Amino acid sequence: DSPAMAGRYPQSCHLDNFYRMTLGMRKQWPALPLAILILMPQITLSDAPPELTHQLIINEMMAGSEVNPEKDHWFELYNPTDQEILLFGWQIRGVTEGGSWINLVEEDYRAIQPHDFFLISHYTNSRSSALAVRPQVNKSSIQFPPGPLQIELKDPEGQLTDQVYLERAADESEFRSYERHQPFADGLLAENWLRATKAIHLKENLIQTFATPFSPNSEVL
Repeated sequence: DSPAMAGRYPQSCHLDNFYRMTLGMRKQWPALPLAILILMPQITLSDAPPELTHQLIINEMMAGSEVNPEKDHWFELYNPTDQEILLFGWQIRGVTEGGSWINLVEEDYRAIQPHDFFLISHYTNSRSSALAVRPQVNKSSIQFPPGPLQIELKDPEGQLTDQVYLERAADESEFRSYERHQPFADGLLAENWLRATKAIHLKENLIQTFATPFSPNSEVL
């Protein structure tokens, strides 16, 4: 299920299924104490989402520009902490066509500084991209799959640090990045995302492309 579907089903549905399963288990193992079965929903059933650390934030996403509508894709991370964070071992999924987990970086010295940004892009700042600045990491595999943006970020210990679920705008007559609303809140809620209204660090003479890579988001500029 997509992150947006988590928790949509009424808890009663889960419990109905559980008690049907309980009756079956009682028939198979009559001696199994009923108290254990009654306590099992607290152990095995949970509608609570995973606890996110928010060490790093998925701050901005671009899914095409007027320079290259199909492949000019990139995303930007933000470090809200007061500590430098080494990125070796960090992984993200939902940013490639296959949707599998990929490493953010391949080198062990790569880091994101406190209260700073880190850009990972399909292209460099070449003619194929609207970017006027060079991303820290260039991965040709970066290309958001069709449909909603569904992204997960995890640290080297495997703990989720941030999640995104966002339906793309139906009308893309203009190319505007998706920027995280501040103060930072749940990335699974559409209300916590805005479309860029500023053009920062983009090539000159673009009239339909708006994004703010390596910069605070539009609402705070």
